[in-house]
Amino acid sequence: GIERSHFVGLSIGGMTGFGLALDHPDRLISLTACDCRADAPEFFRSMWDQRQAIVDADGLEGIVEPTIETWFTAAARERNPTLIEHVRKMIRSTSQDGYLGCGDALKRLDYKRRLGEIRTPTLMIVGDADGPHPQEMRALAELVAGARLVEIGPAGHLSNLEQPAAFDRALIGFLDSFEGGSR
Repeated sequence: GIERSHFVGLSIGGMTGFGLALDHPDRLISLTACDCRADAPEFFRSMWDQRQAIVDADGLEGIVEPTIETWFTAAARERNPTLIEHVRKMIRSTSQDGYLGCGDALKRLDYKRRLGEIRTPTLMIVGDADGPHPQEMRALAELVAGARLVEIGPAGHLSNLEQPAAFDRALIGFLDSFEGGSR
């Protein structure tokens, strides 16, 4: 029964948000896309091919530590072992079929060429140490009219977990700019 809502998505969730803003803009009040991209260039498809091959051979256990190393900065891994162990368990409990299916979908990602069509108020948040994502998200923000970009640091791919206070400030500040605010 929800007619319209704010949408916040991180990683594949941010990519999903781009699709919603493009194909169902009447359903969104705003979009917040975090630590994501909008297309699948060769290096990205190749990375997913490699990850999927590891999962096929070794199960999800084969990607746990490489994923942790890309999702969090070294400082965060050292500073918050409880959080890191929680995320390890989350990765291990992911459906293998679901993981492989998401990889297949991500390899076909093709929203970037259409981002200029987005008219939904948009915030993009990215961890400053999230590999190629800060540079990519700066470019994406240029494609969406009026988009705001916030870089959070130090933070890797899960900027919301690594720097929750900074992430929440950026998100709540954006949501509070709408009638009725975020509360």
